[in-house]
Amino acid sequence: MKQILDFLADLAIHNDREWFHANKALYDEAHKAFLDFAAAYIERLANEIDSIKTDVKDLRDEMQDEFKSVRAEIKDLRDEMQEEFKNVRAEMQEEFKNVRAEIKNLRDETQEEFKSVRAEIKDVRDEVKELRTEIRTIDRHV
Repeated sequence: MKQILDFLADLAIHNDREWFHANKALYDEAHKAFLDFAAAYIERLANEIDSIKTDVKDLRDEMQDEFKSVRAEIKDLRDEMQEEFKNVRAEMQEEFKNVRAEIKNLRDETQEEFKSVRAEIKDVRDEVKELRTEIRTIDRHV
C-alpha cells in the first residue's frame, strides 16, 4: 500500500509524460500492488459476504422455526378455546334446562296454591252466604 501511495505522491509532483514514461516500472509495480490489494480486499469481502449469507440463512431458518412454533401454539390455543367454549356452552345449556324446569315447577306450585286459595275463598263466600241467610232468618224472627 505504501508503494502505491508513494507512486501517486510522486506522480502528483511530476505530472507529465516524460516522468511517467521514465518511471513506467514504478507504475507497473504500483499497479500490480494495487491489483493484488484489490484482489485480496475483494476476496476478504467475498468471504465476509459468504459469512453474512450464512448468518442470514441461519436467522431465516430460526425465524421459520419460531414462526412454525408460534403457529402451532396458536392452533393449540384455538383448539383449547374451542373445547372450553363447547364445555361452557354445554354447562350453560344444562343450567338453562335446570332453570326452566325450576320455573315450571314454581309455576305449577303457584297454580296449585292459586287453586287452593280460590277454593278457600269460595268456601269463605259460601260460609258468608250461609251466615247472611242465618242472620236474615234470625232478623225475621226477632
